[in-house]
Amino acid sequence: MENVNNLVINDYPGLDLYFLSLEEEHKEKIIKNATFFQAHINRNCLCYPLQQIEKDHFFMLDYKLILSDEHFILQWPEFNEELINSTEFTLNTLGFAMYDHINQIRKDIQNEQKILKALTVIRVRIVNFEPILLLKDVNVNYFGKFVSLCGTVIKASMVKIICNVMAFYCEVCQQTQVVKQANGVYTPLEKCQTHGCRTKGHFKSLYNSPLTKTVYWQSITIQESDSAMVPQTLECELTADLVNSCSPGDDINISGVIKVRDPNSNKCKNKQNSVFNLYLEVVSVYNNKTESEGSNSHDIMNFTSEDYYAIKEIHANPNLFTYLVNSLSPSIYGHELIKAGLLLALFKGTKSNTSRAESHVLLIGDPGLGKSQMLKSCTNVSPRGVYVCGSGSTTSGLTVTMTRETGGEYSLEAGALMLSDQGCCCIDEFDKMPTQHAGLLEAMEQQSISIAKAGVVCSLPTKPTLLVAANPAGGHYNKAKTVAENLKIGSPMLSRFDLIFILLDKPDEARAKAELREEATEDDARDVIEIMKHSIVDIFTNEDGMLDTTRSQMGTGMSFKNQVLKLVEMLQRKSEIESKSLFTLQEIKNASESVGILQSKFTNTLQSLNIQGYLLSKGRNTYQLNSAYL
Repeated sequence: MENVNNLVINDYPGLDLYFLSLEEEHKEKIIKNATFFQAHINRNCLCYPLQQIEKDHFFMLDYKLILSDEHFILQWPEFNEELINSTEFTLNTLGFAMYDHINQIRKDIQNEQKILKALTVIRVRIVNFEPILLLKDVNVNYFGKFVSLCGTVIKASMVKIICNVMAFYCEVCQQTQVVKQANGVYTPLEKCQTHGCRTKGHFKSLYNSPLTKTVYWQSITIQESDSAMVPQTLECELTADLVNSCSPGDDINISGVIKVRDPNSNKCKNKQNSVFNLYLEVVSVYNNKTESEGSNSHDIMNFTSEDYYAIKEIHANPNLFTYLVNSLSPSIYGHELIKAGLLLALFKGTKSNTSRAESHVLLIGDPGLGKSQMLKSCTNVSPRGVYVCGSGSTTSGLTVTMTRETGGEYSLEAGALMLSDQGCCCIDEFDKMPTQHAGLLEAMEQQSISIAKAGVVCSLPTKPTLLVAANPAGGHYNKAKTVAENLKIGSPMLSRFDLIFILLDKPDEARAKAELREEATEDDARDVIEIMKHSIVDIFTNEDGMLDTTRSQMGTGMSFKNQVLKLVEMLQRKSEIESKSLFTLQEIKNASESVGILQSKFTNTLQSLNIQGYLLSKGRNTYQLNSAYL
């Protein structure tokens, strides 16, 4: 906290905008280093458009460019170390240098007082900072250090306004004092700093004072773009011009300072304080989705010289497309046309005003033909690939979810389609998720996801390529039915797919493939028939030598239909031996157990025989065998 009368504003206007209180030695260091940076600006004036900077209130500082300036590094040799370890102080020095540089240039054009009113805080955005760390490598050892990360935005909160500096008015000495609000948390003035006053508690917050400084604030959560295990996440805080610079599903490069939450304000589920709840105070954001050109761009994939020569060797192959097709899921034999369709869908097409660039592919066929394996191969090949199983997914998990934050506010959380934006989303077991088909229609054709929940109405753009695999109803594809009838899906969903491949399990072809032959012979067909006869026909043949498809492969080996007939025949023989037609419920139950009918099926069996007239109910727990039906 600092008294307003003591702020240093005379010699260097704007210094108070970046530093609340300064010692003389720090002031000299700031001015000296600011002079060095202003000389760097003059040497690279094309990289710093002053009019645009004055309009936007921020400027991009290329980390590689400033390190390549030998004069600047000689004058400020500790720049790199101070940027990493004392980021806030260094960035404020650079921001003040740009502010003072613009202020000095405008002195000859405008009145100085007008300049002071026109210019506000100019912030620095560091880009092209290296090395880029992985989220899993971020730990407490990086606390307070400047780092650069890459990941995918999976969650974004609403934009709020927080206070960085609050002005207080002392009712006793009638002086105004300012207090820095650390991390945007309201911190009241405890004791007046005016000499001779020392008042406690008699202060008034000046919300409308020009000395009170507020800033826009937004929280996002990023996730590792590629992780074989459970992906790591990190919460990031955006301020000022950085808010709304990214949305869920965007792939970003982000730089900032690793900080720790106040343990007194953070409670875990077990009501224990967490000291190591890390978050990133963001300095710059580069959105790889909305920006693809310029000196500030980052490459998500880093290629080595070995990769370059390997790509050139592949490109020199005369049969390049065939080579690429055979390289996709090489463990699956055959299906070259299907692999070619999947490969072309991964490369996408050219977008026009009348058609989309993404092609959606549907694989439908019998189980065990490698559909899931080919989808997983496409996920591994694609730079932004997401694989989900239809039996374990929901509509919100595929599109966008609204989550309730602390304080009753809502935030958007990206689903599979948002995370695979400009990549591929592979959905397996598509037939197991009929209720989720409606949520995919808009994303597949209009390439956007509309949401209207909890007072939030918005439309998020997303352009994934959908690669879908499904099994036909009944477990085997019926050629007598259409694709929609085999899958039991509606025509609107089926029309969204550009390529539909049907995979059929043909046993005669499998015998030829076992000997690496392309064509099946008559001997192959006889071998398959013998195998099928041994594995299926013998199992389903009853005691009369007839094929009984209702016979169970589990239990006694006798079909349920024959068991019921055996029960009736046993009751008839018992009736002839004992010369009676009435049987108690217990006698019928004992007879059913002797022929192998399970107790769980006895009640249904008895009711069925009663309805068909074989056993007539003659009172409580008594039945009469009707010989007329035998």
